[in-house]
Amino acid sequence: MRTGNNVQTLSKLMEDKELAEEFRKFLEYQQHSIENLNFILWYKAYKKKFSGLSGQEQDKSPTCKPSKKRKKLSTSASNSISAQPQNQPFRQEVEEVISVYFNKLSQFELNLPEEIQSYTLDQLRSSTHPDCFLKAYEHVHYLIQSSSIPEFMACKYPQPTKTPSRLRNFFKSL
Repeated sequence: MRTGNNVQTLSKLMEDKELAEEFRKFLEYQQHSIENLNFILWYKAYKKKFSGLSGQEQDKSPTCKPSKKRKKLSTSASNSISAQPQNQPFRQEVEEVISVYFNKLSQFELNLPEEIQSYTLDQLRSSTHPDCFLKAYEHVHYLIQSSSIPEFMACKYPQPTKTPSRLRNFFKSL
């Protein structure tokens, strides 16, 4: 809960089951952006699951290449992952995540800048390493932290408004 200038973080908010459920409903029914929270929660679980793999299994999915100026992928190429190496860990799960959160036709597509969307899809062509999702995760986390949480807290704990002094003086004069 927010008290004074204490800023609520997503981690702290999610620790409180009741508050987390209210936040989830707020995202789903008021902001219509539940996919942001679902993606963040999925990413954290995926990163933990990936880190639990043996080193040999992790090596099948190299870390991502640094971002460079690159030529734009065609829409069909960027939405297709059929050429992916099938021996990488969690490839099927990654394909499903791409279909849900990175497909322009999905109702749960993340609201990402084109540069981040293209970069992420490009990285996922050659790896299932969690770092391939990092830029998308950071952007979505920023949106929740800087917009969704403050709006939720303002709805949940509205600040009393002060009556403007001119209006107060007007009522005193009556």
